[in-house]
Amino acid sequence: MRAYFARRLGQSALTLLGTSVLVFLILRVLPGDPAKMLLPEGAPQSAIEELNRQLGLKEPLHVQYAIFLRSVFSRSSTAPPRSRWSSNACPPLSTSRWWRWR
Repeated sequence: MRAYFARRLGQSALTLLGTSVLVFLILRVLPGDPAKMLLPEGAPQSAIEELNRQLGLKEPLHVQYAIFLRSVFSRSSTAPPRSRWSSNACPPLSTSRWWRWR
């Protein structure tokens, strides 16, 4: 039984790794420069190159993949921070009235 679970755990890890590599490669082959899409129209070339450097797009492909994995697991830079006071943030379940069973 342990061998079965170990095998399934290994298969799951390989599936997740393969999926992450596939998503990363699809995102890399999409046309267009991400920095040009993020910056306003008519931004100087120096600003585009600086943003590419900050995003890690000037690094080798394996380093870009490591940055991609880190951002996936840490919710860094691309995801807006959730604020308790923002209008689109949902309260946590522990503070929700529906969660309290008194």
